[in-house]
Amino acid sequence: MSELFGRSLYVELADKDGIGEKFVARTMSNVDKNGNENKDGYDISFSVNKNQKKNPNESNLTIYGLEEETINKLEEELVYVTLYGGYGKDIKLISLGNISKVKVSYSDATTVVVISYQDGARQYRESRVNKTYPAGTSYYSIIKDLASTMNYADPKVLDIDKTKTTSNSRTLSGSSAKYLREYCDKMGLSFSVQNNKMIIKKDDSDINNTSEAFIISEDTGLVGSIEKNTVKLHKKYVSKRKKLKKPTAKSIASRNKSIAEASAKFNARQYDKDHNIDFKVLLTPEIIPGSYLVIESKFNKPTYGIVKELTHSGSNFSDEWHTDIKIIVI
Repeated sequence: MSELFGRSLYVELADKDGIGEKFVARTMSNVDKNGNENKDGYDISFSVNKNQKKNPNESNLTIYGLEEETINKLEEELVYVTLYGGYGKDIKLISLGNISKVKVSYSDATTVVVISYQDGARQYRESRVNKTYPAGTSYYSIIKDLASTMNYADPKVLDIDKTKTTSNSRTLSGSSAKYLREYCDKMGLSFSVQNNKMIIKKDDSDINNTSEAFIISEDTGLVGSIEKNTVKLHKKYVSKRKKLKKPTAKSIASRNKSIAEASAKFNARQYDKDHNIDFKVLLTPEIIPGSYLVIESKFNKPTYGIVKELTHSGSNFSDEWHTDIKIIVI
């Protein structure tokens, strides 16, 4: 775990015009995002949550010993967070977003500032659409148009049938995010914002079409063991059978059919909740929801999966410096 001692952490706090201040965590191999050494710094910790849900990803950043002048700016004019982390001079973007809450407290005369922020929150909250789409407009065009009203002019759209069109004309007036959810649902898709980039796809599809895979193994930073979360689909049908006072031929046939259908779905991986795998690796900022992973083991066949959700967490003053990942097995 020598990587833990070479960690680097860097934070930017900016106003609406992108002007702000930079804060570097105090570490032995302390560098900023440009690789410049900085012996001074702050104690910083973070917890960054990323998933494929339609609400903004939420994260928390804690800075110790921040000056009162900067705290006043945080409460009045600084509105944006960008967090970088990595090893030595190899620093990657971990997360960014709009500040939603600032909490200030004191511990042994030291300021403790907890900053909550959300990826794309302002676009979700403020974007509006007011446009009429005639009958025959493709769902793909509407979805891309709605994304552009949220300032995502070039969203990554996957798994969509570009030939499907609307049967009636419709005027959309109101929240762009609301309508985008609706039209994505109609197409069996979901959208999320990852590091200020919009991704629209099916939950179990790869954002890179399996062209790039992250290899997970003990040699690449796997920490501890891998936990599989499986649920027996037959459970409710067995319970149902126990409640029958006197099974009839019809009820037995119906139950057997239900079990067969459940088994087919299970084998076809249609119940992703039954095929989740949880594991932890050393901090890997490049992994985001939708990334394609290959878990290699010395004792089992490789496991392939799509990242469903993850949490990056770490600090420069404890052993925490990890990425907790949940994948959908494919």
